[in-house]
Amino acid sequence: MKIVFEQSEKAAFKMMAERIVSALSCKRARREIFNVALSGGESAKKLFAALCGKDFSSARWDHARFFWIDERCVLPEDDMCNYKHAKELFFDRKKISAENIFRIRGEECPVDEAARYSKLVGQMLPSPSGVPSFDCAVLGMGTEGHVGSIFPSNMGLIESKDLYAVSRPCENNQWRITATGALIKSAAKILCPIVGRDKKRIFLKTLREIGAGRASTPAAVLFSEIPNMEIFTDINTDTKEK
Repeated sequence: MKIVFEQSEKAAFKMMAERIVSALSCKRARREIFNVALSGGESAKKLFAALCGKDFSSARWDHARFFWIDERCVLPEDDMCNYKHAKELFFDRKKISAENIFRIRGEECPVDEAARYSKLVGQMLPSPSGVPSFDCAVLGMGTEGHVGSIFPSNMGLIESKDLYAVSRPCENNQWRITATGALIKSAAKILCPIVGRDKKRIFLKTLREIGAGRASTPAAVLFSEIPNMEIFTDINTDTKEK
């Protein structure tokens, strides 16, 4: 795990966007497909803003295929839908072909959709180690330490043998579909933004737990097991939380 510290939230997302575009460009130069898995939430919106900025206006996305780490079980027009925000804030602006976008269908039966999406990803992605591998997976971390839609209340999904599974966080009863631990960990490049004061407490707690060799949250478990992860943050990890 590598922590990339930047002086501001904007700079952190710009550096993360730079990593994505660089990986995209390398794949495109070799005429290979760039398979990327997106997440949702406020961090995703800020990443889309960075990718649409003038610094990356020359990026070519025709060799990219887009998948999702997780999705809420809602209609694609719902404001809670991760796909909706990606479409409005990124796909439409960059004129990305619908043929290259593979959304999780949150409006379908969650169990059936998790099975369908697992099969789709298994068929479309290379599996050099026996598990399908995204070229780049964009993760997020919630204030209670969840990753994707793996929450402290369903940490068994980290070890699930399925690629995608149904998740139902106990705090809001919202059904979701999420990539499991094996699929997340198999990605060639894993990028995670952790920015803002509201993430400081859980981020420092996660680092302490990893250092002590224990884990009480999905973030602590997964981050400790992913050596190729880069975390982009404006949080000074040298300070101690009071």
